[in-house]
Amino acid sequence: MACAELYVDIYANEPWEFRWMTTESVLRYFEDLENTPRFHGFVAKTDGDRTEGFCLGIIYDYFLSSAYEIREMAVARERQGRGVGGALLANAETRVKRFGAGALTLVTLKTAPAFEFYIKNGLNPSDDAVYLSKTFKVVSN
Repeated sequence: MACAELYVDIYANEPWEFRWMTTESVLRYFEDLENTPRFHGFVAKTDGDRTEGFCLGIIYDYFLSSAYEIREMAVARERQGRGVGGALLANAETRVKRFGAGALTLVTLKTAPAFEFYIKNGLNPSDDAVYLSKTFKVVSN
């Protein structure tokens, strides 16, 4: 619950301002993610047991090796820029190596505040890969 509330707090504010997002919808999303085979999640907490951030992802096989795909990573707004995110990434890397992962991957926007953070922490943008999407109206049954 704490991770979902943190996630909603981040995305309901600048620069995203996703006011439509609810804790319930995020909990459903996180539950689906947790039920994915080879899911691994990491949570950063304060000494007082307050959630400061989290990293959620899956290990998948990729040709001759495996990679940990970070699906969601978030750090509480008041804790950003204080080393929490870097520690989460370092912890995730150390732990998923034990499960055979040889790389970290993720998708983010080049305009997202976190883009430079990921580069600073050793992730490199691809020169040739591109993320494609198509949106359409949902049809109700």
